[in-house]
Order: sequence, then structure tokens, then C-alpha cells
Amino acid sequence: MRLRTLKKRNFRYVFIVTSLTLLFLFIRNYHNNVKPCPNSTEWPLDRDMDDMCLINYIRKYRMELPSQLPYNMSSESMNRASTIMSSQLMGMDHFWTDAVFFAEKMIPEEKRTKRFFECGASNGEFMSQTYFAERFLGWTGMLVEADMYYFNIMKEKHRKAYQFSLCASTSTKSNKATFLHVEKWRNNGTEHYTPGDGRILNGKKGIPEEFRTHGTKLIDVFCVPVYSIMTAVNMPSVDIFFLDVEGPELEILKTMPFDKIDVSIFVVEHNSVPGKLERLENFFHEKGYVLQESSIIDSLFARKEYLKESRDFSKSFYDRLHEWFFIAPVRD
Repeated sequence: MRLRTLKKRNFRYVFIVTSLTLLFLFIRNYHNNVKPCPNSTEWPLDRDMDDMCLINYIRKYRMELPSQLPYNMSSESMNRASTIMSSQLMGMDHFWTDAVFFAEKMIPEEKRTKRFFECGASNGEFMSQTYFAERFLGWTGMLVEADMYYFNIMKEKHRKAYQFSLCASTSTKSNKATFLHVEKWRNNGTEHYTPGDGRILNGKKGIPEEFRTHGTKLIDVFCVPVYSIMTAVNMPSVDIFFLDVEGPELEILKTMPFDKIDVSIFVVEHNSVPGKLERLENFFHEKGYVLQESSIIDSLFARKEYLKESRDFSKSFYDRLHEWFFIAPVRD
């Protein structure tokens, strides 16, 4: 009897020692394979899209909260009527505004988030794809701009959305890229001010000839996957995703985990690369989206279930704006 008890006791000791040893080895192996978070403002490079070091870095160092201050726009007055009448002067693209009307009409109210994601937000005003929806229809969302020069200008506009000083990565990990900062570009000998023409150079060396003008330079930028940005503010669902980055749009789309995000409509620039529209159509078809509308620059892709009825765009752009004039919750 005593021998049996002794054997049981020895077995317990062996089991406990073995378990503790395995636990120690597991913890040591875990720490050897998991990268420690970098110190202070050091860029957390080569991090997976859901890496918490990356997410926390974005929140702490690369994100501005929606402003509580009145708008500070430079090219239009602060009342509804003047904004409607000056929309073309502001550079508001009717195609982008059509996308907002489409979302308001076609997405069922119970599924509508009134959120956007704008990748390539520039200075937050000139050619903004989201300012109209934000100010006149009460939308909010995420504004992403890689160029710190224009990002700092955007902060002064007091947009009512989260703002990120980041570029969208073309891989599923964070990385560093070379960005072409453009203040002016040359067209037939004439220089034009174009805050939206900055771009990732994608391995190209040096500044392209057409951009070799005053204010143009190369800068290093920190790039993260789109999903990391959405996770940083806990916004995996948006009604419209605007993507205008002068080239690598399709590469960025391929990094997005469609099983973890919920996007109703994509508006994507396609004119920068020959044949891109066809490749975009094929990509979105596999994801359950169809091409609803296209201009010479941008294309709108919507989920198939939102196309059961056709849009009524028989009214002019300004007629539609005047309809919203009387019901839109304008923000200061």
C-alpha cells in the first residue's frame, strides 16, 4: 500500500516538473520569435497587419482625432449656399459626390454606417472626395495621407474624421517607402500647383522628368496595411472606400482581408496604369462587387446586393445638391 502511494507521489512530481519544463520552453521560444516593440517613435517595420505594437504605434504617434473646432477651409465661405454654388471652383468631383448619393440611396439604412475611408486625402480640401459627405451629410471616417507637408495642412482644416500620417502598404506588413513630394509639376513648360500628385515611386530611382521642378523632392514614408488603420480606430466597416494613390491601387486592395472588413462601395482611380480598369474589374468580381459607374479617371464598384434597383440620376448634379440643401445636417 505504501509502495503504491509512493509511486503515485513520484508520478505527480514527474508530471509537475515535466509540465513546468515544457511551459518554460514554450515561453522562451515565444519570446525568441516575437519581436519586442520598438522604443519611442522608432518605426515598427516588418510587422503583421494585426500586430499590437503596430496598432498602438499608429494610435499614439500617427493619428489625429476628429476636430471639435469649426472648419477652417480656404477656398469657400462657411455657409451652405456658397458651398453649393462654388463646388466646382473648390475642385469637387461630381463623380465622388455621386458615389455618396448612391450610398445614401442604395445601402439599407440598418446597414449604413455613414463612414468613409479616404486613402490619398492630400490637404483635406482641394479635390477632397469626402468633405461634402462629412460636412453636409454628417459622415465621418478615416483620412490617410503619406506626405507630412500636406497632412499638416489638413490638420489645420479641422476635419471631423480621424487623420493618419501614413501611406498604405502594398504588402501585408509595415514597411518604409520612397515618396515623391510634389508641390508643382510641369506640363508643356507650365508649372501647376497639384497637392494630390505625390506618389510612391515603386522602385523607380530619382525624380521623374515631368516632376523635376520647384518644391519636388524625395522623402521616406512609413507604410502600414489598410487593415491596421481600420483596427486602430475599430472601424472595420465603411460605406465608401476612396482609393487614389497614383498607381499602386490594386496592390493595396490585394492586402485587404475581405473576411475581416465590410466595405459597401469602392471608388478607385484607374487612369494611372494602362489596362488597370480591366484588372480591377476582375479583382472585384471575385470579391462580389460589380462595376456600377466609371469616368475617365475613377471607377465605382458596389456590392451586387445593392444593385437590385437602378439609381435615378436623371436630375442634374446641382438639382441633387439643392435637394440636400434643405435636409443635410451641416457642420460648422
